[in-house]
Amino acid sequence: MFNIKDLEVQDTADFIVCNARGTPQKDAAGNELSITFASPGTAKYLQAKHNFDEKKNGAAAALFSGKTNKRDYKKDLEDRAEFFANITESFNNFQYGDRPGYEGYKAFFKNPKLGFIVNDADKFLADWGNFTPDSETLSANV
Repeated sequence: MFNIKDLEVQDTADFIVCNARGTPQKDAAGNELSITFASPGTAKYLQAKHNFDEKKNGAAAALFSGKTNKRDYKKDLEDRAEFFANITESFNNFQYGDRPGYEGYKAFFKNPKLGFIVNDADKFLADWGNFTPDSETLSANV
């Protein structure tokens, strides 16, 4: 009998960082730049997604109830950066400024001039096939 658990996704996968034209990027030694993300099947991802959705829903409820009349784009950018920072396991072969770990991840994802990477990462995360043991590691824009 087939064991359905054989279809489970891995806990992490590497997203290849590409420039805005879709070209994979490498460091000076020729190593591909990548970001290791927690998969949508992990508690880490699910908690980060829950927190992100709660913030969006809370903002929408406040707007709907008349408690506020607008939502600042800076807050949206901050919330999205927090989500991505919370599911990032590591930056591979690069860093963002001099901030290590979570703070560096958050600053990176908050930079609107690198928004194309966030958009590609979003597509990568939405495809659970990227987290299967037999999948090739490719970013969404390759």
